[in-house]
Amino acid sequence: MPLRDLLVYLDPAAATDARIEVAARVARRFGCILIGHYADFVPPLADVDEEARVIARTVEDRFMEAAQREGVVAEWRAGDEPDPDRLPILARYADLSVLGQRDPSVVVEMEPVRPEDVVLSSGHPTLVVPYAGRFETLGERHVLVAWNGSREAVRAVHDALPFLREARSVTVVAADLDEDGRKSLDLMAEHLARHEISTDLEPTTAADISVGDLLLSRTADLGSDLIVMGAYGHSRAREWILGGVTQHLIEHMTVPVLMSH
Repeated sequence: MPLRDLLVYLDPAAATDARIEVAARVARRFGCILIGHYADFVPPLADVDEEARVIARTVEDRFMEAAQREGVVAEWRAGDEPDPDRLPILARYADLSVLGQRDPSVVVEMEPVRPEDVVLSSGHPTLVVPYAGRFETLGERHVLVAWNGSREAVRAVHDALPFLREARSVTVVAADLDEDGRKSLDLMAEHLARHEISTDLEPTTAADISVGDLLLSRTADLGSDLIVMGAYGHSRAREWILGGVTQHLIEHMTVPVLMSH
């Protein structure tokens, strides 16, 4: 799937700068239009809260500067009301959305936009950037694919094809597969080979650690600069109930994670 438009969620937090840089570089690599959505509440009247408007303009300036530096076409959209439900809807109309991992040390006044809300309801892939660190490469050195043979994992691999094609190496890690799961691993490797993507297959056993910790450990061992995985969860009224591995990666990721549902 070619990427044509990329939506990045922006807010006043310090981690937004890293998210802007990642989004701008991805937009340049794949020739995307870059859309910056600033969803923090910006009062319509300047004399209501000038400080909020100044912060929004500062973020907009940094966003436009990054887009200009990378030579990509950029659009700026500022929310006019504090509505965390709006971004999952907007994400349905972009090929890829870029959000940030929540920093647990930051207290926010309004309900935050959660990556899981976007990935589980938008129908499109979401790239989640850790709140700590700088990420000079993204899927250019090594991509780790988390595989279990599920529909969500298949969707994630398909959505990640543009990144997988450009990666120097790709490792597919699969924990605790049964016989059918092992067959699915081989079939996926054959499928990727038809896309001229070679893979190293790692069927393994999680043993005495969680699958989430296993993935993070292999990410560090292999020097991965991107994790690709299916996001698992279901809605209970307005609350998303996440699968254990999805929740663990969202909370403990050390490199960007591309998730699909």
